[in-house]
Amino acid sequence: MGKLSVLLTVACLLAWPASDVLATGFGFYGTLGQGEIKYENDEVYSWAGDADGSSRDDTDLLGVGMVFDTAVARDRVFNYRLHLGYEKLKMDTDAQKDEFDRLEYVVIDQDFGFALYGSAYSRIWFGPELRIFFSHDEFGMGIGPVLGVNLHTGRKITTALKVGFLFSDFASDDFFSRDYERESHAFLNLAILFRSAGDRYERRE
Repeated sequence: MGKLSVLLTVACLLAWPASDVLATGFGFYGTLGQGEIKYENDEVYSWAGDADGSSRDDTDLLGVGMVFDTAVARDRVFNYRLHLGYEKLKMDTDAQKDEFDRLEYVVIDQDFGFALYGSAYSRIWFGPELRIFFSHDEFGMGIGPVLGVNLHTGRKITTALKVGFLFSDFASDDFFSRDYERESHAFLNLAILFRSAGDRYERRE
């Protein structure tokens, strides 16, 4: 409940400046991915890692949240997309199988998109994604390329697909001072966006 309250508070604060924008989209998303995590100074698992105490594990990612976009269907070159979500990252390690093999955190993803194609039925865009994520004892930042496809399935509804690859750095004081250094993963994101009246395709002159 505490994490949900933090997420809703952050959502309200970030969405407030855009409350008077007539052409926007708002909705919900789910995401999944796979990648790798490297951690160092691992006192518990150092026997299974490198000589310096570092080691790597495969990861599985699952997340849900809210999404806001400034140009879902409009004929614009640039769009800004904001994700506010909650994610779980599970590490596939051969060591102890318990709660310490999972990370849970609030995530804020910001996409800076540039249109590749636009029509009354779809919009394709690409750009960089910037990530901030945190929990009670972890904080990190990430960056990577993303590609998005918006499919306008109704007068006011868009199904949005996004794929990308993120590189993140973060630190933790959790579980015997195990310090996570770097995480990377490929992901697929699916969102349902409800467009405002002004967010529709009209070709620019």
